[in-house]
Amino acid sequence: MKIFVYGTLLRGMLRAPVLRNSEFLGSGFIQGSFYDLGEYPGVCEGNDPIYGEIYQIDKNTLEILDQIEGYNPAAERQSLYVRKNVFVTPFDGGTPIEAITYFYNGDTTGCNPIACGDYRRYIMENTPGDQWYLAYGTNMNQKHMINRVGTFRQAISGYVGGYHPVFNKCVVDGGVAVNIAFIKGHGCPVAAYRLMKDQLNKLDIYEGEGTHYIRLGLPFSFIDKETHRTALGHVYIAHPSMVTEYKVPSSDYLNIIRDGYLEHGFGTTELMLQGMYPSPPW
Repeated sequence: MKIFVYGTLLRGMLRAPVLRNSEFLGSGFIQGSFYDLGEYPGVCEGNDPIYGEIYQIDKNTLEILDQIEGYNPAAERQSLYVRKNVFVTPFDGGTPIEAITYFYNGDTTGCNPIACGDYRRYIMENTPGDQWYLAYGTNMNQKHMINRVGTFRQAISGYVGGYHPVFNKCVVDGGVAVNIAFIKGHGCPVAAYRLMKDQLNKLDIYEGEGTHYIRLGLPFSFIDKETHRTALGHVYIAHPSMVTEYKVPSSDYLNIIRDGYLEHGFGTTELMLQGMYPSPPW
C-alpha cells in the first residue's frame, strides 16, 4: 500500500531509517491543518497544503508504523494518531495518488501551527544561524546569485538524491524555466549556498514562492575536499499548477546555467546526462 509521511519519517529526519527498505515514490501534498506538537508534528482536518513524501510499504512496515504512531485499530478513540485515506497531489502535476496517512487524534489547543506546510523547512527556519540553499538552475551562476541576494558566506557543490533537473516550469512569455522532478536513481547537481534568513526571504520574492515555486526542505549530499557530508537545505520546486510540457529554453538562459555548472565543478556533459535537453547549443 502507499503511505504519505510528513514529519519525522521524512528523508533526512529522525525516523527516516524505518522506511529505508520501502520504495520512495516522490513528493506531493495533501490538505489539512499542521501543528508542532513538540517532538513531532501532527495533521488534523483542514484546507491548507501539507507537503511530504509517498512510499510503497508492506504489511510488516505498516505494523511498525502503527506502533510508532500510537495507533490501535481496535481502540481508535484512545489512539494517539488514527489512519485515514487521503489523496496526494504529486509535484509533477499528475493524477492524485490515493494513500494512507496518520492524523493526530488529540487536542491542538496551544500548539504552534506549521504555516509553511513543510516540516523540514519549519525545523530549519527555527534553527538559529545561516541556512543552506540549494540552487540547481540559473542561481548556480554566482554572479546571478549575488545580483539577487548579495554576497554569500560559502558555496559548496553537491547533489540532491532522487531528483533531476528538467525544463517544465511555465513562465509568462510562454517559455519554460528549470524545475526538479523525481526520477528514481538520479541525483540533481546543486550549488549549496550558505545564506542568512533575510536572503532566503529575498529569494522567495524572485521565485514567486507559494504560487510559482514552493520552498521546501530536502536532504542533500555536498562534497568538499576532505569529506562527504549530508545536511538539510532549502530548495524551490515548481508548484504543480505551473508544470507544463518539456521544452528547450532560450540559449541565453541555458548559458547562465552552463556557466554555473562549470563554476561548481560540473562539466557540460553533466547537463546532458541529467537529460535537461536533447542537445545543448554550445
